[in-house]
Amino acid sequence: MSSSCSSQAAERSELSFDSAPLSRSTADRQSFSARTGFLVLISRLTVAQLAALRSLRLCEPGKISVTACEPSEKGSRSLRPELLRVTILYEDNHLVGLVKSAGVPSQPDPSGDPSVLDQLKEHIRVRYGKPGEVFIGLIHRLDRPVGGVMVFARTSKAARRLFEQFRLRQVEKRYLAMVHGRPAQDQGELVHHLRRDRKQNRSFPCAPTDRRGKEARLRYRLRASHENLSLLEVELGTGRHHQIRAQLLAAGLPILGDVKYGGKRPLKSGNIALFAHYLRFRHPVRDQPVELSAQPEPEYPWTIFLNGEPPERL
Repeated sequence: MSSSCSSQAAERSELSFDSAPLSRSTADRQSFSARTGFLVLISRLTVAQLAALRSLRLCEPGKISVTACEPSEKGSRSLRPELLRVTILYEDNHLVGLVKSAGVPSQPDPSGDPSVLDQLKEHIRVRYGKPGEVFIGLIHRLDRPVGGVMVFARTSKAARRLFEQFRLRQVEKRYLAMVHGRPAQDQGELVHHLRRDRKQNRSFPCAPTDRRGKEARLRYRLRASHENLSLLEVELGTGRHHQIRAQLLAAGLPILGDVKYGGKRPLKSGNIALFAHYLRFRHPVRDQPVELSAQPEPEYPWTIFLNGEPPERL
């Protein structure tokens, strides 16, 4: 965060949730109640607070102190209609499924750019004429340069139940990835241990004996190939930080445009050729299967396989 906010007026508020205290030990054990309470609490913050978030501090069990600076004019962007870039796939009183455009943050970040969370809150506020702040539960995230299907909760009960499905790996998640090279087998499983480096915001393969590492598993299937490029469908078995990007690089199949993970050169858009195209889960209230799917926008480099566009422009 920029240190300039120290010279601005700061707003402090305290929010409560009904769960166990948020401590390192409970987080390490992936405590469902603590983590869910934290996500629900964060979803109750205003867009301005999230965009200018300065600190979170545990005051006492079940209560967090939030300090946020007033956003500067440069770092704050209004949600004009032309900036709303989400496509709604499914919506009811409990949840919303949508398509996130690549290049849009899942939640507010220091850039001040409108996030999917911002946009969805505005959509609900306008569509249903809701005054004040709208509750939207952020259940999972996609990296900023990645587009694709996401699901959000509209109630705290739905948020808790959806988060539990993700935590227990009961959600089927499939991605499309365009990579350099071709896998030795048309389908298979990749298993690595990944260690996250928070300073570099990257994940690296490590030895199974490294206590800082976590097992990462995915299955892939070759959908198509063209010269030195391949289109893979990837199904996640675990949900590690930058998992697909790190594992495909480790397999010698870096994603197009992903210079952070071995890509040869960036795409003009600044995004990477990775798209979350399918989600399957149980409805948090009706207990019925819900399937959400979408295809990448018809733009380069996806048009290489969608429309047969030659890859020389890469």
